[in-house]
This record gives sequence, structure tokens and C-alpha cells, in this order.
Amino acid sequence: MIKKIITPILGFFPLLIAVLLPFFSGGEDPLIKLFSILLISFSLLLFTLFSGLKWLRGNSFFSARVILGLFLLFSFLSSIFSHNVFFSLLCWLEFLLGALIFFTLQKQEFWQNKKYSILAVIVSSSTLLSLLGFFYYLVGNYTRLTSTFYWPNPFASFLLLILPLNIYLLWQGRYKLIWLLFLIINGSAFVLTGSRGAWLSLILVLVGLAIIAWRQKEFFVPKKNIFNILKIFILIVILAFVLQGLKDNNWSFIQRNYQGPLDSSSVMRLDYWLGAGKIFISNPFLGTGLGSFKTVYQYYQSNPLSSGKYAHNWYLELLAEGGILVFLSFLAFILLVLRPQNKMTENPFSWFILISLSSYLLHNGVDIGSHYFANQILFWLLLTWYISINIKIEKKENNNLFIPRFIPVIILGLTTIFIVLICFTALI
Repeated sequence: MIKKIITPILGFFPLLIAVLLPFFSGGEDPLIKLFSILLISFSLLLFTLFSGLKWLRGNSFFSARVILGLFLLFSFLSSIFSHNVFFSLLCWLEFLLGALIFFTLQKQEFWQNKKYSILAVIVSSSTLLSLLGFFYYLVGNYTRLTSTFYWPNPFASFLLLILPLNIYLLWQGRYKLIWLLFLIINGSAFVLTGSRGAWLSLILVLVGLAIIAWRQKEFFVPKKNIFNILKIFILIVILAFVLQGLKDNNWSFIQRNYQGPLDSSSVMRLDYWLGAGKIFISNPFLGTGLGSFKTVYQYYQSNPLSSGKYAHNWYLELLAEGGILVFLSFLAFILLVLRPQNKMTENPFSWFILISLSSYLLHNGVDIGSHYFANQILFWLLLTWYISINIKIEKKENNNLFIPRFIPVIILGLTTIFIVLICFTALI
């Protein structure tokens, strides 16, 4: 009886952390981040102790787990030979924590039984963040909405993960008026971030989705609802313009888009990308160590005005910091997991999560949202949810791979001890 009560609580604990983290500088407060890593690690260890693990042999996602393990191995080796070993290990812990979530929380019933409750909590907390963003936007001096992330682009990256979930709740959930109001609030906040990369990422993913739907000759959104979608979009833009008018400044959230294709922001990104390429050429196999771009880039910087801590491209940064093996293993893992597993009408919800994940991944090809811990935890949770929906349960017993409980417990226990040592060393 106690086991049945405790196990779901432990499983939902990472979700609770993911909901609270954005309120603390997007999870970038050092103490909050370290304690979150510790708490999630312990909860996953206890969750595995109570529930065990069950994987499927011969499943495409089994290969993804193997590749994720290789990614962790390669990135750990890169961190060991890093220019700053300790800092690289701290960065590696974030990937390790994401992998632990992915490995341990793949039980379909865990996500499906409380699907609408989980979505409601995530979307409601996001709406509160957007409302806080409105307040900071109206009383502050900055011309773009940042919310508690204190920078617009990472918050836009966060909203990319949220908006498709909000739309799904409006479409399939109860209390449609509430979810409509939340969608207008979150959508307006997304517009006011002024993040061109986020806007373009969402548009490109939706266009790609439309092409897939056309090729499959089916639409899971009825054509009669297209007009309603346009009306919601108009309401979102109207609210954004009203808030901008209340702020009483001459800047517009669309003004910066008319400065030409190569404004200062675009030029700096090109410099970062060229610098990352130079770093990779000099360190092709093990890279310079995770998180080392901020210290190494200055030696490859061609433009003195283009100083920065991040490459503004998650993949080029992994290539430069981790080397070719880290880059290829991460890319292979993402491509294996995010392959569409069914038609849109068979499981529409998985497609909404796919839109969230694809938009996020595309946006982080031009920005820094992945460097915010709150975004990363939510990304790994949604990725785990996506795989739990799409795992095809095979009925034949010989296709099932049952892992003795003591094996994952020992592995997770040793991993947790390692995480504790690194985190406490950082605190000291």
C-alpha cells in the first residue's frame, strides 16, 4: 500500500521541480540549480528502488538509450581532459540528470494516467510566469519581455515548449475558456519577447507539420477550426499591442525585424559560429570540455565586439566543446527519438509534444535557451513523455528485457553519490 502511494509521488517530484525552477531566474540561480540536481537524483534513485526498470528489446528506442549512454561516456571523457575539469563536470551533470530522467521515467501508465493534470500544472505555471513577465515589462525599462528569466530569448525558448501543450488542452481538455485565456496570455508573452529565432522556429515546425499532414492526406485539426485559430492569433497580437501601448515607449516588438538580415545580433552570432568552428578544428576529437566556450572563445575571436559566453548554437557548441563523437552521438540520439512513430490521427498528443520539442531544438540552433536549467529539465521530461507514448509494447515475452532491480539501483546509487560529491564541492 505504501509503495503504491510513494512511487507516483517520487515519479512526479522531477515534474514539481521543473514547474518551480523557472521562478528562480530560469533555474540559473547556482544554489537552486545544485539543490535541484540533488533532489531530482535522490527522487529518481528511490523511484527506481520501488518500481524497477523494464525495457524492450528490439525496439528502436532501445537503440536510442544505447546511443545516449555513449553520448554520456564521450562527454565525460571530454570533461576529464577539459581546460577546466571541475566546471566541465558540473555541465556534464546537467546532461547526466536529463539522461537519468529519460532512463527511469519511461513507464507509459505513469504519464498517461494523469495526463491532463500534468498538462494543467505545467501550463498554469507558465501562465503565471507570463503574467509576471507582463508586470516586469510594464514597470521595467527593458523593451522586451523577460519574465523571471531576465532575458527574453531563453523565456521564448521556454514558451516554445509550453504553447503546443496549451493548444492541446484547449482542443481536448475541459474548461476550454480557461485554456483559451491562458493561450492568449502565453501567446502574447511569446510575441513580446521579440525573439525572432523563436518565432521563426515555431513557424518552420508548423510548416513542416503541414507538409507531413498533406503527405499523409489527413489533418488532425478539422479544417473548420482554422478560422478559430486565426481569431485566437488576432487576439494574441491585439493583447501584445495593447501592453506595448501601456508601456508608453516608441519601441515596437516588431521594429527590430526591419533592421535588415544582418543586424548587430546576427553579425555577432556569425562570429560565435565561426569561432566555434575554429575551436573544433583545433580540438576535433575530445573538444575543449563542456562549458569551456566562454573561456576558450577569446583565443579564436576575430571581432573584438563579438564577446560572449555561448556559441548561440547548441550543436556547434557541443561540437567545439565535446568533439566529433559527442556531437554525432547527441545528434543520432535526437533523430532516433524524435522520429514520428504514427499517423497524426492515431495519437494526436504525441504530435503536439513533437511540435514542442522540435521548435525548442530548432530555436537552440540560433540561441541560448538550452543553457537555462529550467528549460533543460522541462525538455528532458517532455522527451521522456514523448517516448513513453510512442513505445510500441510488444506482447511476446522473449522481446521483453527485464532488468534485475539491484542493477539500476546500484548504478543510480553510485551516480547519486558522484553527483552529491560534485555538488557539495561546488558549494564549498
